[in-house]
Amino acid sequence: MSNSTLFIPDISGFTKFVKSTEINHGKHIIEELINIIISEGKKEFEVAEVEGDAVFFYKKGIVSPEVLINQAKKIFVAFHKHLLDYEHNRICECGACTTAVNLRLKFITHAGDISLAHYGTGNAKPYGDAVIAVHRLLKNSIAADQYVLFTDDFLAESNLQLDGEGTLNDESLGKIPFKFLDINHWKADVVINKKELKKTDVDLEVSASKEIPMDSLTLHKLISEFKYRSLWNKEADEIIYKEDEINQNGSEHFCVVNGKDLLFDTIKPEYDAGLAYGEILKNPAPFKYLENDFYVKDVSSNLAQLKVTLRVSLKWQWQKILIPLFKKKMTAQLQKIIQSIETAVKEIPRSELAA
Repeated sequence: MSNSTLFIPDISGFTKFVKSTEINHGKHIIEELINIIISEGKKEFEVAEVEGDAVFFYKKGIVSPEVLINQAKKIFVAFHKHLLDYEHNRICECGACTTAVNLRLKFITHAGDISLAHYGTGNAKPYGDAVIAVHRLLKNSIAADQYVLFTDDFLAESNLQLDGEGTLNDESLGKIPFKFLDINHWKADVVINKKELKKTDVDLEVSASKEIPMDSLTLHKLISEFKYRSLWNKEADEIIYKEDEINQNGSEHFCVVNGKDLLFDTIKPEYDAGLAYGEILKNPAPFKYLENDFYVKDVSSNLAQLKVTLRVSLKWQWQKILIPLFKKKMTAQLQKIIQSIETAVKEIPRSELAA
């Protein structure tokens, strides 16, 4: 096969991100981003290989620079839209979740003669000097953090107006001249989906608080991550959630209590003093609305104040006469929740929350 286009979208900052973040959430975030790149890129190219922080695409024939730029922009916008959506809706405060928004994207484009090698892995893999060249170009002298690099072999006679040029001097391949387009301004076209909490009039609000011997970040993790829920929510017979997703604003989960399915939506309450996590019960009989919020802030290095709040809206006017009874039951429920969390904190090894 000759005269083929080689195209690599590469996630910048990946190595630092992986080394300094919570491994499970970091892996999940990168998987989502790589899948977004593949989903958009395969509309124009064949997938040769996923290479950790990059996807190697190829296509028989030389696509026009305009088509290439259009495809790169679609990947860029989808990539950054996902990151900004996640930043707006995230609940988790781990290193992966808080720094994901800093990831960047660059694109390397080259043209040359290739052949296809088959290794029994399903996808044909391009082979040849052009393949080596496009990968060597990932290490270049461009100062911009987000760009599309085009080799002169790809551009040929194109009159495309670009932002700069350079040359990669390779011991094996010689000089590889290139030009590049700075694409940071493409972020102006990224529009995020804000999942705003619909304000509801509340008829009754009850809170309870206690100091818990755990730092606020770990305590928030214990409360907000579904995989730890069974450690303290002993009333639930089963907790059903999407294990391949990170809990965030708008996520759903079920708690099965005494054979009854309780469906919850995760929300992100406003809280200036520390960390917050909340849930709305979607089938809140006998109420019209029920919200349960957790607020956590550090008192000292290994001591956090936990505040739990229940908010309800009544379904019928006559229920107002029962407000004192509701308040008593809600207060008892809050105390039970706090006690169960406190017990879990004392009993579970810290290593169990480290993964």
